Formats: sequence, C-alpha cells, structure tokens
Amino acid sequence: MTLYSTGTVAVEEGSVTVTGTGTEFVANVAPGDLFVALGDGIPYPIAARTETTLTLSVPYQGVDASGLTYWIAPTQGRIVALTEATTQLLNEFAAVRDNAGAGLFGDGTISAPGMRFISDPDTGLRRTGANGMALTTGGVDAVTVTASAVTAPATLLVGTTTSAGVGAARSQVGSAAYASAGILVGSATTHWSAYASSGAEVYEAISPGSVLRMGTGTADGASFTERAVLTGTDFYPGADNTMSMGTSSRRWSTIYAGTGMINTSDEIDKDWRGALTTAELAAAKRIASEIGVYRWHAAIAEKGDAARLHVGVIAQQVAAIMVDEGLDPAAYGFFCYDEWDAIPPNEAEYVTVIDTDPETGVETTREALVRPAQPGQEAGNRYGIRPDELLFFICAAQEQRLAALESALAALEA
Repeated sequence: MTLYSTGTVAVEEGSVTVTGTGTEFVANVAPGDLFVALGDGIPYPIAARTETTLTLSVPYQGVDASGLTYWIAPTQGRIVALTEATTQLLNEFAAVRDNAGAGLFGDGTISAPGMRFISDPDTGLRRTGANGMALTTGGVDAVTVTASAVTAPATLLVGTTTSAGVGAARSQVGSAAYASAGILVGSATTHWSAYASSGAEVYEAISPGSVLRMGTGTADGASFTERAVLTGTDFYPGADNTMSMGTSSRRWSTIYAGTGMINTSDEIDKDWRGALTTAELAAAKRIASEIGVYRWHAAIAEKGDAARLHVGVIAQQVAAIMVDEGLDPAAYGFFCYDEWDAIPPNEAEYVTVIDTDPETGVETTREALVRPAQPGQEAGNRYGIRPDELLFFICAAQEQRLAALESALAALEA
C-alpha cells in the first residue's frame, strides 16, 4: 500500500478543511482515504478533495498548525472498488477483444452499418447476406457486392471534376444523365461504357464471355439497340441488311480482304424482271466506249507523277448516256448520288482537374481533355458507281453484240 505525502498542509482545530501547499490531491487521493497529520496521529476519513484542499468527514481534533508533514493512506474499500471496476471493464472489453479486436464486425443495418463513423453513423460498410456486402452512404446502399455481381442502385461518381470526360478519369456507376462520356456500369449481365460527347449517347456493352456488343441507348442503360457485334471470329451488324460501312462523306480508303466479297443472289430474294431492253443495251454499249484511264487528284497532290493509274468510268457521263437513251439513271443500282450537310468545327474542350498527392496532401491543377477538336466539314455532294453492277450491265450488251456477230458469221459461211 503506497502512502501519499507530497508537500505540506495547514490545519485548524474544529475545522473539516485541510489546506495543502505543493500538493496534487486530485490525482493521488480519493474520497474514503485516510488523512493523518504527523504529530497528531489520528486518522480522519476524507469526504472530498481539490488539488490543494481536503474536506474531512469529521472536524480536525488537534491544534492549529501549518507546514505540517502528513500522509494519506488508501483504504481497503478503495482497493475493492478498483478491483470491481477493473473486472467489469475487462468483461465488457472481452466482446471488443474477441470481435472487432480480432477483425470481426457485426452485420449492421442500412441505417447503422457494421463498420461506420462516429460523425456519420449511417455511412459505412455492412453485410447484406451470405457472401454479400454493401457500401452504405447516408442510409442508402450505394454499391452492393455479391459473389456474382457488383450493382449500383444509386449513382456513384468516381473522379475529381464536374465532367464525366474520359480525360478527367471520371467513372459513373448506375443511373444519371452524364451522356458526355465516362463509364456506366449497369446490371450483372451487361456492362455499359459511354464514349459520346454531349447530346449524343453511344455505348459499348460487354456481355459475359468474349463478345463485344456496340450500340446506342439511354444514359441509364434502360434501353439498348445493338448496332454491331465482335466475337472471336466475326464482326457483324446488329441487324441484317440495315447498316452501311462508311458514308458518302466519310469513306474508307482501302479495304483489304483474304477473299472476294459475297453478295446475296438467291432467287427467293429477287423480283426477276428479265433481260435488258433495247434502250438498256444501247446505253450499255455506249457506256463501254467511255471506259478509260485516270488518276485521282488527291493521289497526284500527294505523290505527284508517281500517282497510280486506275480504270473506270465517269459517273456523270454514265448518267448523261442513260438520259439520252430515255432511261432514268437513278432507277439503277449501279448509279449513286449522295449529298451531305455541313458539320461545324469545334474546339477541344478541357476541364480543370485537381489531383491530390495521397502521401503529402499537396494539390496540383491540370487541364484534362474532355472532347478533342474536330475540323468540321463543308456541305457537299458526290456521284458514284457500283462497278460490279455496271460491269454486268455492260457484259449483257457485249454478249448481245457477240451473238449478233456470230449469227452474221454463220450466215456468211452458209
């Protein structure tokens, strides 16, 4: 048992107050302890204390004195109370030791997650069921994770800017109208990615397995129209015979293929009219005489005299011959004419991004690209020819001429 006797005290006969000098009674004395002034020898129970005063349970019986040496002894009751309090604390902490102390937490609820914050008790992590958990914010499950899926019934934005641009490294999970790019993660079976600029909604849906499905839909993934599909062996449109590759104003330069192109030619798909008319044969003969050699202006501008020679016809001459023979060139699939509207140019769009160093907390600012610059395009038109169909047209005329020559030759021989 340790006695406390730091400093000195002053006492008065008949008073319950003991005044200390250089004492620290609060940290070293407890009500119930015994006060004894040396020279007096009588133990007095202490009722209360401050840092420099003691209040005795009974008046002091000795004579007035100051600068006295004293001692204070803890009583057996104080030790018993301390033991009981320690035992209670250990019993109560056992649950913490065996659960949170061992890394094990209660399931919690949507309003009080098993792992939550003192200043925000309805935000944290909770268990939703077997092999499932949820990131809960404000009493709402923002993201739910199970063994088979990650879902986001609410909107979860990951990033540092107000734009969902790819350059800003911002991701969007769930529903919201951020159609100006970003990433949309939808249901467990279809994952959406938006790459469009504002006002347009173009998505990439990746189904389980090795199939890439591209199409258009709404920002929340509620609807999706499949436009093209890429598998391990094929790339094909989302619907049969409905989409073009390129446009009249946005053409492919060269198409490389291992074999020739296959065009459907099944009789069940054709309303067969029959052989060419006299006017058509006459037009075909004249068109054959227009076949010539040419070079592209763009190739000359790029390569000069090294620009290569090509063989073909001029679409406007073909149209003129058809009209001259009383035929409508637009009625024939081998003749094409397209127009397009102007597309205004736009400058590159950037957003300000603030990056925070995770170690130092230092913030740096940078400009992130949201949409690249586009040069735009003037309105225009272009004539075209489907060579395969035109060659069939000309071949029919050549066959008719050969048949006439063979017939005339046979008559002479006879």
